[in-house]
Amino acid sequence: MALDKIDRKILTLLQKDATMPVAEIGRKVGLSTTPCWRRIQKMEEDGVIQRRVAVLNPAKVNVGVTVFVSKTSRIRRGPRRAPAPSLSAAESHRQFPSRRR
Repeated sequence: MALDKIDRKILTLLQKDATMPVAEIGRKVGLSTTPCWRRIQKMEEDGVIQRRVAVLNPAKVNVGVTVFVSKTSRIRRGPRRAPAPSLSAAESHRQFPSRRR
């Protein structure tokens, strides 16, 4: 599907606020409600718009950030060389109660 200027304007508006009424989107892009709605439906059918989501404020819903850390080290093969001890990010922060390897 080739997107024209109006389609791109519609997408920009939906990315800012997916709950914006179609009539308001149409007014902002210079279309009446029905042609605007048809364009949105077509972009959904063609997979341009995959889904509509809500972006949450982690502090307001009382959740933290989950971080997965992966560390690999290369052991040098040679005489009298041992890898230097190192701490993973999870080991260096006491706030993490457990870690996985």
